[in-house]
Amino acid sequence: MAQTTLISKLQIEQRVAEMGAEISRDFAGTELVALCVLKGAMFFCSDLMRHIDFDVKLDFIQVSSYGDQKTSSGVVTILKEPQLDMHDKSC
Repeated sequence: MAQTTLISKLQIEQRVAEMGAEISRDFAGTELVALCVLKGAMFFCSDLMRHIDFDVKLDFIQVSSYGDQKTSSGVVTILKEPQLDMHDKSC
């Protein structure tokens, strides 16, 4: 079966850079916390953070709705909660 590319790697990289610039503009001067959903968003999150022009704290959350099954149960279980205090922070 032939694969079809819907969005090119270059288009994704350009959009991630644009998002980083938007975040840099919109959240300048704030204490920003990036909350990354493990494990699927790790690479996207790290790519995005490289395009933000100021220091960002990073924390992780891990969730599951699959458990040991191959289909979702429809119930989300938190497997790892964030460790950083996000009170009064931009997230």
